Amino acid sequence: MPNEESDNATRSETKYGDEIEGHDWSGPDREPEPTPEASISHFALWVLDERPDERDLRYEFAIADGTQEGLDCGEIFAVGSGHRLAESNQFDPMGNVAWEEIPERVKDKAREALGMSLEERVNVEQVNKMVRGWGDD
Repeated sequence: MPNEESDNATRSETKYGDEIEGHDWSGPDREPEPTPEASISHFALWVLDERPDERDLRYEFAIADGTQEGLDCGEIFAVGSGHRLAESNQFDPMGNVAWEEIPERVKDKAREALGMSLEERVNVEQVNKMVRGWGDD
């Protein structure tokens, strides 16, 4: 609960306010720091593949924003997967998966969420390359 007496106090009535004469207490002492610029390298869509056992799988579709060299904006260039740790909301990463390994029900959910044909936007060669790792040909 606010103390009406301290709310109405001037700076000179506070503990150290009277020690600095002529100080303007209405604004900050220094220039505000510039806000750092954010950059986005890709977007991600998570699709949860719920299973009867406790080991649900989560697929993460990495979608280029157009800044990566050699990738078009909106292009799916990697798909990662992970499994749910028992009785929790945490997932243990299992690495990237090849396009052919992704269940059709997961692809259907991604199509629905993105509102686009995945086949037109997926770079199958790049997705499968990500399974092997960067630079492995």
